[in-house]
Amino acid sequence: MTLKPQDVLVLLKLVASGAQVRSSYHALARELGMSSSEVHKALKRCVDAHLAVKSEQGVRPLRPALLEFITHGIRYVFPAERGGLTRGMPTASAAPPASVGARRGPATRRADDVRQACLRCAAGA
Repeated sequence: MTLKPQDVLVLLKLVASGAQVRSSYHALARELGMSSSEVHKALKRCVDAHLAVKSEQGVRPLRPALLEFITHGIRYVFPAERGGLTRGMPTASAAPPASVGARRGPATRRADDVRQACLRCAAGA
């Protein structure tokens, strides 16, 4: 039994809605954008991991166990992994600043001229 990140999502949805799953997984699956079988398997894994309990009324999350897992365990179960170099456009911290390597067109030169004129006026005033 290996937990998946979607298992935590399903439990958090149950906690947020204050409900428990009864006989149908369809409504919960539709709200989460998952299939009913994925929700069923996720809840089965959560019951096996003692993060939820199954009873005659349905499956309900064990809030203290879930809180402890999210607070102390989730970073060890789902560690962040830095990937290698891939093809594509660099984003966020991987992207160089916009001014590096960019061609300076006429609009940029005009903006720089205006900025310099403003600085000269402010210095002379």
